[in-house]
Amino acid sequence: MKVFKKGKKQMYMPTLVLAAALFLYAASMGAPRILVSRASTMLGSAVIGATASVEPNPYNTLAQQLVTKQDELSVREKELALREGQQFANTSSNLPLYSLMASLALTFLVTLNFYFDWRRSNARPSAPTQQIIKIERRG
Repeated sequence: MKVFKKGKKQMYMPTLVLAAALFLYAASMGAPRILVSRASTMLGSAVIGATASVEPNPYNTLAQQLVTKQDELSVREKELALREGQQFANTSSNLPLYSLMASLALTFLVTLNFYFDWRRSNARPSAPTQQIIKIERRG
């Protein structure tokens, strides 16, 4: 039995032939841009003259009714936002000023409380705080 050894050229030959065949096939198909334009032309020509219609009924007009209702609601929402914005702009809001005044008053009261606590803990009594009462029994 003879063993044939293939050279490098013979070993890669089927791969090169397949690559060349695939390249020629791809080149004959055209660029993707051309393919897309051909496909859109074919689809456009297939649709020409095809029409269909259905009598209007509550089911197929529901989407249009929903769109109309949504448009009405968006108009009402814009009007309401405009009205509320005008009301807010007309009333001069002193809320930040009131908040600042309340915060300052609370800070003052808390500080005063700490001061009185400190003063009470550090104060030395001038008079005795405990009085000793002796009770004698007579008897």
